[in-house]
Amino acid sequence: ADQRMDDGMAMVFDAAELQHELEILGRPVFEVELTCDKPKAMLFAQLSDVSPDGAVSRISFGVKNVTQAAGDQRIEYLQEGKRVRVRVLLNYCAHRFTKGHRIRLSLANSQWPMFWVSPEINTLSLDLSTATVRLPTYRGPAIAGPNPQPETAAPTPLTVLRAGFVDRSITYDIVKDEWTCITDGVGGVFGEGVYRFDEIGTAVEHNLRRELRLSNKDPLSARYDIKQKMKMGRPGWEADIDIDTRQTCDANYLYVTAEIQAKMNDEIVFEKNWSRQVYREGM
Repeated sequence: ADQRMDDGMAMVFDAAELQHELEILGRPVFEVELTCDKPKAMLFAQLSDVSPDGAVSRISFGVKNVTQAAGDQRIEYLQEGKRVRVRVLLNYCAHRFTKGHRIRLSLANSQWPMFWVSPEINTLSLDLSTATVRLPTYRGPAIAGPNPQPETAAPTPLTVLRAGFVDRSITYDIVKDEWTCITDGVGGVFGEGVYRFDEIGTAVEHNLRRELRLSNKDPLSARYDIKQKMKMGRPGWEADIDIDTRQTCDANYLYVTAEIQAKMNDEIVFEKNWSRQVYREGM
């Protein structure tokens, strides 16, 4: 997906227009010294390819919990005004930047809903004179390699009983200063629809609604709800499962609650409700 909307809410650095193509293969790394005005923060870094028409394609990204700048096994809460050096390892990638394109680095202190937000609104102050970006450039011979399309087994005979769909939307409430991301799907997140395995006569249906909300004014408003329904059956029996899961938070804990109900031929055969809380150590 085009990254221009996210980049509009990030600090963005564009390199000069490439005069020749550049290939990378490996793991990009970004390092910088910074200070923070709050004890907890994260640093998100994204590498993108900017086309001449302005379209932005994400190539790789990485995130670092700044309280773990000294190592993943140590948590050191940040002190206002005290510098720390942060190293962000981006995901392994392989990409060819073509002539006329630009390389972009985007930085942010949040990336909702990909990562849960810090408990307080914070400001990262970066010393750009200490910043480095290392790209794993590739200058070897062209690699023919295997066919990029994997070999698959013959498709299972099935009949689509009802076409599926997936609707994804992002809305912004100007009054509440709130973002809402919604996924609605018949056939799960891939929209396979309702179908029947012809060899055994079993019909399968998986529907879901996923909703994520966050107010720009309040990081503790973060909320993730997902409702799922799974049905499976054939003449004589039908299993029906409903699952509701929710994640919320406060300044000290993350809260997860879930409910599940299973029916066989419309009779409840299993129910369970549970909740967990996880201390936000360094998060």
